Amino acid sequence: MSSNVEALKVSAPCPIQPDKWYTLKTRVDRLPEGNGIVRAKVWPRGEPEPTGWTIEVPHADVHQSGAAGIFGFTPQSRFEAYLDNLSITPDAPR
Repeated sequence: MSSNVEALKVSAPCPIQPDKWYTLKTRVDRLPEGNGIVRAKVWPRGEPEPTGWTIEVPHADVHQSGAAGIFGFTPQSRFEAYLDNLSITPDAPR
């Protein structure tokens, strides 16, 4: 996970293999104080969704609104990253 101004840059092991499709799910929970947690999980397409998150990162200043963004980074920008069937939806109320 990284922000566009590098205020947040955290990584976790994630065994992504080339030529294989994956499902990615992200979630940002903002607390009343303005801080929150950014979460993400990834798993091979067609397999059941894991219960745990691949990464959970506390963030001191979570935005209340704005556009969601997905970016694909590859080593030294030598490879291509493909996205397919992308949908951005609000989370169900808790």
